[in-house]
Amino acid sequence: MSDLPWQICENGLRLHIRLTPKSSRNGIDGIETPADGRPILKMRVRALPTEGHANEAACRLLADLSKQPLRHIELVAGSKSRVKTFHIHGDAEVIIAQLTSHLTLKDK
Repeated sequence: MSDLPWQICENGLRLHIRLTPKSSRNGIDGIETPADGRPILKMRVRALPTEGHANEAACRLLADLSKQPLRHIELVAGSKSRVKTFHIHGDAEVIIAQLTSHLTLKDK
């Protein structure tokens, strides 16, 4: 099993995140591996978890971090859960490079 929270797929990237709503800031907090062994990207947003606002904020943040248009970000699983799966349409290698650069900046 990979230690990264994403998988390359035919038309982009599948990304597994753990979303924390009602945070003091929007951002990513690194990668963790919970008890189930599937790595996830820890993400936080300021939005409330009501009426899909946190999911929308997560889509906007992913679009910003991956430098992809918002229409390329799709929530595919976990709309009412903290653990979510997103599909980012586009060149997977470019998307990975963008996400990795933010993780590297976070670690410094």
